[in-house]
Amino acid sequence: MDIESRIDVVILPVDEEAIQALANYLGTTKFFIEPGVYKSVTEPVPTVGDYTCLVIRENLPEDLVYKLAEALWNKKDQIAKAFVDMAELNPEEAISQGVPAHPGSVNFWSQLK
Repeated sequence: MDIESRIDVVILPVDEEAIQALANYLGTTKFFIEPGVYKSVTEPVPTVGDYTCLVIRENLPEDLVYKLAEALWNKKDQIAKAFVDMAELNPEEAISQGVPAHPGSVNFWSQLK
């Protein structure tokens, strides 16, 4: 964003075909750069995005992973003070499609839906 203070910046949209191809290949998703993030953006601009994720070993005990997910949810506001993206954590998107998820995590998040 600092670059905008020195030169004009134009944010180009990513077309739907490219967004879908990357989603199929990498598991990414469609996001929008919202107005106000950059001075030049006056309407939402479609782009490729990805979610923040927590990667753990698959052989961790299910109850431990359940408790980790529970702690993330219960302390979300505190964690978001240090890591802003955590404020967006929600049960509907906590388990990404096409990405393997630990049974303990699936168990916790499915109970909140």
